[in-house]
This record gives sequence, structure tokens and C-alpha cells, in this order.
Amino acid sequence: MQAQVETLLHTQEPSTQPQNGTSSAQVDFFPPATSQAGLAMVPEGLEASVGGGNMDQTLNTQTTPESFGDTSLQGVYPVLATGNSMAVPNEESYPWEMIGLGLEESLPNQDVINELNQIYFEKVHCSVPMIHQPRYLAAMNLAPHMRPPICLRYVMWCLAAAVTDKYEGLQEHFYQRARKYAQMDELKGHGESMITIGHCQAWVLLATYEFKLMYFPRAWMSTGRAVRLAQMMGLHRLDGVGLDVKQCLPPPRDWTEREERRRTFWMCFCEDRYASIGTGWPMSIEEKD
Repeated sequence: MQAQVETLLHTQEPSTQPQNGTSSAQVDFFPPATSQAGLAMVPEGLEASVGGGNMDQTLNTQTTPESFGDTSLQGVYPVLATGNSMAVPNEESYPWEMIGLGLEESLPNQDVINELNQIYFEKVHCSVPMIHQPRYLAAMNLAPHMRPPICLRYVMWCLAAAVTDKYEGLQEHFYQRARKYAQMDELKGHGESMITIGHCQAWVLLATYEFKLMYFPRAWMSTGRAVRLAQMMGLHRLDGVGLDVKQCLPPPRDWTEREERRRTFWMCFCEDRYASIGTGWPMSIEEKD
């Protein structure tokens, strides 16, 4: 929370003039960090991209996509035209929403989000049919804390970007953010923030992507997280009768929600079997249970 507030306050300060002969036509895709708490917001690889120079000086200057050696972010994140230069909006239109979502940076443009969502449900969903499309899209209009977890959204965009040429260069960017926010949710409070169907689905999709890229150790661990979450929420005994055990989730509201939970478990089951077949490591789910 402290890092988010500091980021919000910093974005409302007047921007500084370009230094070291940097062109005025540049895009600041990531808010510059001004404290140790803000260092976590610097994308991975930034330090290497600046040749190991003075990190403090680098963070105090505006950055461009070229600074990261990747121009694929151009046009994806919201920008504002100011004279002859381009600058990221200072989030004044939705600053507290970012804090409510636990974000440390802006989400992509809404047009990009809509296109990635469409690609996901057209090309990816058929292989992992566990997210109810109408309810997922309708939830985007709810209060920030009632929307699907941000880690789930990022990994869905990651898988969508991986199957289309237009956004192919963004898949690693989305993947890193999906893992980042999933792990941040694990550290909130006593861990209660991660006990949701959305987080379980996020780990299933992360494992799917990691298997695709042959990141087998990561995929194995992501599968284990998905399975443990499913078991913690009792999804493996969803259709059981007379179970007198502590429930982590409220009863499903209707058949649709029950079916989504059921499909989420079976995707965990399939991932668990696939991981074991491919590696020879033991399975986490016992069929008799």
C-alpha cells in the first residue's frame, strides 16, 4: 500500500525536462520509482539494459520502450498527447481504483483489453473451458474488489497474446505480471486473499502457459498451487453428500457457479495428470478421494 500511495503522489508531480539529450518525443510506460519501496515497480531487465549505470539517476529520468530493448509496448498502455511529446496519463481519472486493485502500474488500453479477452475466449477457452464468459465480462463492471483477480486477467491476456501475431511480443510481459500479482496476493494478511476460484484458475492457466514453453519446474509448482487451492476450497468433493468439514467458500449461488467450480477442479486434475506423465513425478490428487 505504501508503494502504491507513493506512486500515486509522484505521478501528480510536474514532469521534469528530458536529460542527457533525450528526444522530447518519448513515452513513459512505467512510473519512475522515487524510493526503495518503488524499486519493485522497475521491470525486470532494466538494470541490465542501462549497462549497470547509476540506478538512482536512471530511475529519475523518463524511460522509453527503447530503454527496455522492446518496442512492443507502444500503443498498448494509455498515453496522452501533450504538444509534440507523448506522456503517460497521471492516473488522476482513476487513482484510487488502482490502489483498490493493488496495482503498481496502469492496465493496458481498454481497446487492447477487449481484443485480448475476445481472442482468449475464441482461441484459448476451448482448451481450458472453466471460465464462464458472460459472467467474467459482466464482472468487469462491478466494484474493483468484486472483479476477477488481476493475476487471472493478466494470465488470460498472456495466453491470448501467445496465439496472435499482433500481441505476441507482450506474452512474457503479461506472464511476469500475472505471477507477480498472484504471489503478492499470497502475502496479503494471513493468505486469505488467495482463496478464490479466480486464483485457482489463474494458477491453472499459468501452469498451462509454462508447460507450453517447457518451463517444467515452474509448471510443476504452479500445478501444485492450483491443486492445493482446489482441495483447500473443497472442489474435489463438490458433489459429495453430508460432508461435515469446514468450508472456505460460501455455497454456489446457482448451477452456473457450481459448474464453474466443478470445471476448475477437473482442469486441476488434468494438469496434475499431465505433469506427472511428462516428468514421472508423483501425482497430487488421489482418484479414490
